[in-house]
Amino acid sequence: AANSELIEQIKRIVTDLYKSGDGGVKYAIDTAFLEHLFENLDLADYFSDWGADPLLKDAYDRAREWASALGRSDPRVLTGNDPSNFTVGLQKRATQIKLSLMTQRAPGADT
Repeated sequence: AANSELIEQIKRIVTDLYKSGDGGVKYAIDTAFLEHLFENLDLADYFSDWGADPLLKDAYDRAREWASALGRSDPRVLTGNDPSNFTVGLQKRATQIKLSLMTQRAPGADT
């Protein structure tokens, strides 16, 4: 029970920081906190309500994508801790990002 209370307190603090923060704060929370938090499926569940909040949904979705890149189709569904899932997931995500960047490049831009 004490751990749950602590997790909820941390969640409230992070939620307030995210909602009131600028782009740099949001980026830091996304990459240094949420993405890694979502690697732990039990902790990811504490943030499921972010998916329904218009101010938090994008961050929640990005963290879910991170979990997916680790070989999980949903952060609440564990597909195994096989290290090869991690590597394959990262390779797939890197390819997706590369393709996305290539399609966003302005016409006539250097390659």
